[in-house]
Amino acid sequence: MSYDCPGGCVRLPYWSNPDVLFGGIPMGTAHTHDNARVLNATSSTIANYRTAPSNLNLGSNSNIDYNEIGEAIAFSTITMSSGFSVALGGEFYAKAGSSIDASMLALDEINEDNSVGLINNSLFQIYPNPNLGSFNISINNQDSKEAEIIIFDNYGNEVYKNTQYGNGEYRINLPVNKSGIYYLRLQNQEKSETKRVLIEK
Repeated sequence: MSYDCPGGCVRLPYWSNPDVLFGGIPMGTAHTHDNARVLNATSSTIANYRTAPSNLNLGSNSNIDYNEIGEAIAFSTITMSSGFSVALGGEFYAKAGSSIDASMLALDEINEDNSVGLINNSLFQIYPNPNLGSFNISINNQDSKEAEIIIFDNYGNEVYKNTQYGNGEYRINLPVNKSGIYYLRLQNQEKSETKRVLIEK
């Protein structure tokens, strides 16, 4: 990039790049004056300067606030210790090793033990997901007979509310016109669970 010089020459707001013209003149040469080529050629090297730790422990100093997105990457394990939290409207993603992925999205709370349950311990499943606004939920592992289903948009506004009784398959037709991420919370007398629903209109 050129800089101002004595005598009033014009500062050119470009990195050297032979593909960019200014006044019909190339702003670089293909072999020696091409910052764009250099940045592209070295991007993987630069990206690997910071390596992931083998083990990562997340405590209260790692909390995710409203409208923040956090990401944790480790080669072996990621532990969420007591005090770690994701606030209303925050998102947290984790990747350990080469094949284990997890995500946590908070509406108003996280389980007291900060645990991420396995699918077979889940209160419900959503399918298809993504969808066009109509989808099924399969409720299982529910000890109580009555469960409240509440769906929020990405801003925390309630867009759907209904009560279901017992385990089973239920169809939901979401009354929304916008694509986006929504959050379905199923809550019974003992516990609640929230999952993300992706609507593609």
